[in-house]
Amino acid sequence: MTTIPIQVGEMVDAAVRILHGEKPLDMPIANSAKEYVVDWEVMEQRGLSKADIPEKYSIIHIPFSEAYPWLWGGIIFSVTVLLITLFVLLFFLYRREQGGKRKLSMRWRMKKKRWRWLLRGVIRTRGSWRMIILYLRVISGSRRE
Repeated sequence: MTTIPIQVGEMVDAAVRILHGEKPLDMPIANSAKEYVVDWEVMEQRGLSKADIPEKYSIIHIPFSEAYPWLWGGIIFSVTVLLITLFVLLFFLYRREQGGKRKLSMRWRMKKKRWRWLLRGVIRTRGSWRMIILYLRVISGSRRE
């Protein structure tokens, strides 16, 4: 069988000859080079392994994971490490965000409690509203009474 790489190589050689000035009619018609090939799917159907095939045969349609097992394992390992790293990073970012929200919530609750205590004390005393208004005016800088 003439495989695609052999066909492409012969076509490129013919194109180079044409570009160098040779006429296509002057080129002889010749048989293509042949190569012994075995289809991976047929091997699996018949129960053959790679060790059962002679060295001069080429295996076509072989899966990437079978053709390059070390590279395939490295890719799987790298993707796994990348995903684990990503999830750990997202987990720590989430925890930091929740901690910040908790701190803000606590600060807000403490401010609310302080204002409640302040207002309770002010309401219980006589004339305290006038004192608060005067105090706010003094703070804001207006002297109007």
